[in-house]
Amino acid sequence: MSGSIEVSFNRRKKKKKKKKKKKKKKKKKKKKKKKKKKKKKKKKKKKKKKKKKKKKKNNKKKKNKKKKNKNKKN
Repeated sequence: MSGSIEVSFNRRKKKKKKKKKKKKKKKKKKKKKKKKKKKKKKKKKKKKKKKKKKKKKNNKKKKNKKKKNKNKKN
């Protein structure tokens, strides 16, 4: 009987080890979700840069108008 009792203890130890491995996999999935959130923030920054470029174009138009006025005075 003593031999059969040792076998049952070994089976319990193996099951506990398998459960620990599953918990580690869940932690990795959570890290991937955090990376996706960071990517969304980068896209918002790109939109702000486009708005700055439009402002520069407007400044060029104003300079051209000033040059035309100088020509009229001459």
